[in-house]
Amino acid sequence: MILPKHTYFGGKTVHFDNVDPDLLSTIEHKYMVEEVGYTNVKKYHYTKLGEEPKHGLHQLVYDSDITDMVKPIPRSREMTIYVEHDIDTP
Repeated sequence: MILPKHTYFGGKTVHFDNVDPDLLSTIEHKYMVEEVGYTNVKKYHYTKLGEEPKHGLHQLVYDSDITDMVKPIPRSREMTIYVEHDIDTP
């Protein structure tokens, strides 16, 4: 678990529908993030169900991290993922 050292401001919320958690992988996750315009990604983090970022972020590095992230979440629920990135410039 990582306690936030950075400040979150601005940002945007994006929803992906009909994502099968059994097929989600780090590669698929990377493609989804690129699809919404983030290409200079440094790290991915998530919060566990019911937790706030101030209580700690969990890093997404391996497929096993994706499995740990989606395991406790019912299929109809949402998950929050934070993308740490450099500012993308055209």
